[in-house]
Amino acid sequence: MPNSGQKLDRLPWRTTVWDAALRAHIAALEARGKPVILIGDLNVMHHDCDVYNPRGYRNKVAGFCDAERAGFAAMLETAASRETTLVDVWRERNPTAQTFTYFSTRPGSRDNTYGWRLDYALTSRSLVPRVVRVGGAVRFRAPRPCTAPSPRRWTCASGLTGPCRITCR
Repeated sequence: MPNSGQKLDRLPWRTTVWDAALRAHIAALEARGKPVILIGDLNVMHHDCDVYNPRGYRNKVAGFCDAERAGFAAMLETAASRETTLVDVWRERNPTAQTFTYFSTRPGSRDNTYGWRLDYALTSRSLVPRVVRVGGAVRFRAPRPCTAPSPRRWTCASGLTGPCRITCR
């Protein structure tokens, strides 16, 4: 998933072109009766609890700009409306948890939990009843500094498996 760049120079493209194209693609899949599972580093911190310092980062870093968050929210279902396409199944089960999937290589970032939640497990509403378990952010000390997101695992009843864990009935 593209990010908006260190200087936010790709923010307009990310929010008006990429996000819109992704939403249209997901809607087209669902219109053909194909449920969607979207898992990975989506380069956005949707809620304030998805970043360790929301006041310090809002509209200052890629992934935590209001426009990016609004574009991401447009893909997700809210409590008020069950008409949008995807559900953040981990957040649905952990509505206020502050866990992170990314830590900077700067000294102390991981030890002090100065992280961001950039990785998501999103599914079509029709698949949510089949989800038994979703692995959230992994809280362990990596053997070496790593800027890649922390690993997650998923398994679905259809037999699909991958590096993120969602266990389905």
